[in-house]
Amino acid sequence: MPLSLSRIILFVAACFIISCGNNSDSKPTSAADTTQPTAPVQDTITNQPPSFSCQVLPEDSMGIPHSILYLQSGGKKITIDTIYSCGEIAPAEYAEKKIPADALMALGGWWAGSGDYFYLVVRNGKPVVYAGWQDEQQTDEGYHWEEKKLKE
Repeated sequence: MPLSLSRIILFVAACFIISCGNNSDSKPTSAADTTQPTAPVQDTITNQPPSFSCQVLPEDSMGIPHSILYLQSGGKKITIDTIYSCGEIAPAEYAEKKIPADALMALGGWWAGSGDYFYLVVRNGKPVVYAGWQDEQQTDEGYHWEEKKLKE
């Protein structure tokens, strides 16, 4: 008998706790109403990490390829640059190109003796884009990385 009484008490207590948290007069909560912290790389508007995208354009009159590189962040699509080649760089290649391991993504490519490259990191909760280049005529080695100023 005490075992059955214990189960009944637990059942009633559970029902009471559940009913206290289920207020039908309150409005439904959304993801924005929660108090759980989000990951620092999440976009606060779309809840997606910032990312790059490319729009491949037709070749120009001299047969030169062009692509427009965009940063998608904060519900916005920001034009970063027009480049020749817009291929994604695999994380396994980051060290070789001096791209930090914490980069969200990197892309670019080589065309006609030179290459333009970009990588995306998050610093202090904001996307930061780095642009780099390499040329077959350069006298030094490696990639020349600089932070790219973003026009919003």
